[in-house]
Amino acid sequence: MIQRIQSLWLFLAAVALIAVLFLPVGKFVMPHGLFECTAFKMTQAGDVPLLNFPVKFIGILSSLAALFSVLAILHFKKRDRQLRWAWVALSTNAILAAGLVAMFLYFKYALNSWVGYGPAVLMPFLGLIFDYLGIRGIRKDDALVKSLDRIR
Repeated sequence: MIQRIQSLWLFLAAVALIAVLFLPVGKFVMPHGLFECTAFKMTQAGDVPLLNFPVKFIGILSSLAALFSVLAILHFKKRDRQLRWAWVALSTNAILAAGLVAMFLYFKYALNSWVGYGPAVLMPFLGLIFDYLGIRGIRKDDALVKSLDRIR
């Protein structure tokens, strides 16, 4: 049923990942200027495009993870398929979180810049927690249905 608790957790994961698209990811102060990063581009102060640093992966992976969470919600009638989509969403979200951590470590240590974290950095980690709780809810629901089938 779509009104189960796992649907709420998966919906919250999708909302957190969609928020990444609209919130600033971070600011980096390097010797040659201040750079601001969003989900799809990195610009220098004054809206000048940055060299060629690939930050589009943030927006693409965030969109995919949100899509997979929504697909998991929509497959509420088949719990095994719902569980599979939730695992795909969790995996995509974990890749996004690892990519963000790697990007910030690269800027901090390899480029010796000051790093300011934006609110979008927290969202993939919230999405990971919500996806995990959704998976746990799907498993509990599946165990409940199987136990009721044994009683019959």
